[in-house]
Amino acid sequence: MRDEVDTVEDRLEIGEIVVRAFMATGVVIWTLAAFAGVLTGNLSALYTYGAIAFFTLIAFALGEFYQYAASALLLAGAIALAVWGVVSGWELGIWVMVGVALIVPALMAASLFLFEEREEKVIERAEQTHHIRAVHA
Repeated sequence: MRDEVDTVEDRLEIGEIVVRAFMATGVVIWTLAAFAGVLTGNLSALYTYGAIAFFTLIAFALGEFYQYAASALLLAGAIALAVWGVVSGWELGIWVMVGVALIVPALMAASLFLFEEREEKVIERAEQTHHIRAVHA
């Protein structure tokens, strides 16, 4: 039983590393894009990319302790982007660019946070079951 829990814990640690690296990469990319806006004198890019970097950082920090909340924030952001695209009447090229750069990564991070939270609950249940069996043995 303990070997099974150790295997699940190892998978959870790998999953945590993957989701943290994924989110950190997003923060770095969008921060660099915001600074590129400053360097080129494009304040619109600064505000847009700075806001994306800020919300990505918030989701990253929130996901450290509250995976469900971070997942909900990322999902809400992806839905808001899709609604914005429909309302604004984006062309196909804009949809592809926003989908690849924002919507798909947000959905991937949201699902990774959900999987991480689920794995933590599996470990807790396994440890409780193991503890109960050890006490009654």
